[in-house]
Amino acid sequence: MNFAGFFELNAITNSDAQGNILEAYFTWYVPVAGLGSNVNITTSVFFLNSAAGATYTKNPATDPAVISNIATVSFFIFGDAASNITAPATTATPVTIDVFTPRGGEVVGVNGAGWMIDLLLINTDLSANVFAPINGYAPLYHDNFTDPKFAPGVSKAVPGLVVLSNTSTLAGGASTNLANLFQINAVTGVVNGVISEYWCTWLVGAAFAGKGQPSSLTIFLVNGTAPATINGSLPTNIISNVVIQNFTLSGSAVTPATTASGSGAAASPTSGADALSVGAGSILFGALALLL
Repeated sequence: MNFAGFFELNAITNSDAQGNILEAYFTWYVPVAGLGSNVNITTSVFFLNSAAGATYTKNPATDPAVISNIATVSFFIFGDAASNITAPATTATPVTIDVFTPRGGEVVGVNGAGWMIDLLLINTDLSANVFAPINGYAPLYHDNFTDPKFAPGVSKAVPGLVVLSNTSTLAGGASTNLANLFQINAVTGVVNGVISEYWCTWLVGAAFAGKGQPSSLTIFLVNGTAPATINGSLPTNIISNVVIQNFTLSGSAVTPATTASGSGAAASPTSGADALSVGAGSILFGALALLL
C-alpha cells in the first residue's frame, strides 16, 4: 500500500534565484498505533515519473519509472508508557537542537509562504529525562483548522521551546514566541523508556515573516515553561544550544517547467534513478510512494 497520501505537511524548502524548486519536504505525523505497537518496521520511499497509485507491486530497484534513489529506514515502534523518572542534569545544556530547514543561506517558500521550519530536539542526558510527560511534554498534531487555540505563544506539546523570527509581522513582532505554531510535535527516539528525541515541524501557510527579503530565526529550549514573549536579553534558564538561522524568503512564484528552447511547454519527465534524491528519516514523516 502507498501511504504517501497521509503526509499532512508538504513544503518548498529550497529554490534558486529563478524560482526553480530544488528541494521539498514531506512530513507525516502518525497519531494512532495503526502501524503496530512494540514492533519492528521498515519503510521505503521513492519517486515515480508519473502519478503513483494507491498500491505499488513492482520492484523499485528495477522499475524504469523510478526517478530517485530508494530511501529505506528500519525502526522500532515503542508501545509502552514513557518514563517519568527524572534526575538533576549533569550538564548545563542537556539538550541539542538541530535545524534541518531552513538552512543558512537558502531561499525558501513561494511568495513568503509554503516553507517549513523543521527541527530536532535531542536529550543528551537521559538521566535528566527533560522530555518526561510529567514535565508537560506530549506528542501533538494541531493546526488552525483543528485547534481553536492554535496561535503564537507557549507550545502545548513542547513547553520549553522558544522560536523567534526577527521579521515576524504577527502580534508582538520579533519578541513573540512562535513555538505553538508547530503543527507536528512527535516523539522520534526512545531509549530504555526515556524519550530521547522530539521532532517539531511547522508548515508556514502565510507570509507572516514577509517575502522577498532576508529573515532570521532564533531557537532554543529553556528549563520549565518558556515565556510567551522575550524582550531584550535571552532567558537565564536556557538548557540547549542557541540556534540562529539566517535565510531568504522567496518573493516570486515558482517557475513553470520549460523545454530547452524556453517555449513554455512542459518538459518531459526525466527518467533514470538519479533524477531526484530522496531521504527518509524518522517517520513523523502525486508521484511520491511510501511503502511499509
